Amino acid sequence: MTSLKKLCQESVDIKRRDAYSVPPEKITVETGFNLRIDGTPELQAHIDSIKGAIRSNGIGCIPPLKVQVGHNGAIVVRDGHCRLSAIRSLIAEGLPIEAVPVEEWLGNEVDNLFLVLNTGQGKPLTQFERAVGFKRLHQMGVSPSEIARRIARRPVYIERMLRVVYSHSEIQELCRDGVVSMELAHDLIEEHGDLAALELLQSAQQQAQRAGRQRVMPKNVRCAPRLPSELVKRLGNAVENYYLAVDPELRRLFSRIAERKVGQIDRERFTISGQVLRSLALLYEAGIQLNQVKGRRHAQVARRAAPEPAQPEAQQ
Repeated sequence: MTSLKKLCQESVDIKRRDAYSVPPEKITVETGFNLRIDGTPELQAHIDSIKGAIRSNGIGCIPPLKVQVGHNGAIVVRDGHCRLSAIRSLIAEGLPIEAVPVEEWLGNEVDNLFLVLNTGQGKPLTQFERAVGFKRLHQMGVSPSEIARRIARRPVYIERMLRVVYSHSEIQELCRDGVVSMELAHDLIEEHGDLAALELLQSAQQQAQRAGRQRVMPKNVRCAPRLPSELVKRLGNAVENYYLAVDPELRRLFSRIAERKVGQIDRERFTISGQVLRSLALLYEAGIQLNQVKGRRHAQVARRAAPEPAQPEAQQ
């Protein structure tokens, strides 16, 4: 592979004192490599702040760009895309910048992505931007545990982020635009699946917009209440015990009732075993608990649906 040292020996444009310096027009950008989302106000504000620093203090005030030299001699930026954008913008505005300080970076495709994930300290990557990086690494064959090790995070965090960036494209767009947090999207996807989660998030977005907010909060998401796992287990056990306790004669009667082959039985009397009676009592107790939980959940939904009180106007 060609190196900066070799290019420096071959070209008078590329110089080295304490660090290499390269004419800005010789530095190229690999399309699709940068993880940052173009065009956001936050990104533009960051680039503008770099431009201001360079105008006031010169090109030496910014850290050197990390670049990689390709087989064809192309100098490709690997870390410093915002700095390069600021430099190009200043040149277009008429500021003369003849050389840019750079450092040579040696690494493969995987190393290049980890470089981006572990830098970006001027403006940290958003969670969605980082998750896109995780996805690229995962598609290259890097395991979640290895990604976690190399960025000093827990594997479960990587897996949660991957679940979102592998989900429905419209959910990803909501996260990319900052409308929905990655955590909220993940929790809804895990509980309801991609399509149901998307419907819930779109409905929540409309509710947030009616309230004058762009970002969806958990309280905006209205979904069917989820029963406590202990109650679900208790109900399942009670139903199973009741089914096993029913004797064959009673099962035949139940079948005839279900098939509407029995006439009016509301006033009829039947004999059941003590085992069946105990099973019915367990079902009854579970039913009481179920109604209590439903009552609490309905009250919570009603409180969420209530309009928010108007905020008092600040005194001038």
